[in-house]
Amino acid sequence: MKVYTTIGTLKKVWNVMKELSLSELITNNKAEIDLNVSELCDNLLVKGKLNEVCQIVTKTDEDFEEKELDEVIGVLTDFFTNIGNAFKKLRGIATIQKTQPQKKSDK
Repeated sequence: MKVYTTIGTLKKVWNVMKELSLSELITNNKAEIDLNVSELCDNLLVKGKLNEVCQIVTKTDEDFEEKELDEVIGVLTDFFTNIGNAFKKLRGIATIQKTQPQKKSDK
């Protein structure tokens, strides 16, 4: 199933991740994240946030609660892998710019 990593899609997923206190998983700001697993499962499963995220990244109204777990995990894996690959490219650019010597301006 096709997943989308547009800015709009990223923004919507980011807002859900913040709502679930999972934004550190994306930003990697902390080595460890304190999670209340019971609360997280309640939000993802009972309150439908897992279904919502899958619908956002696929831009569909499909009911992912009726899909096999393997397919749901595949959608999420594809989405986060695509984001990770894009940010790896960005990190490479930032590293190159950071390590290049500054040019002195002639005055």
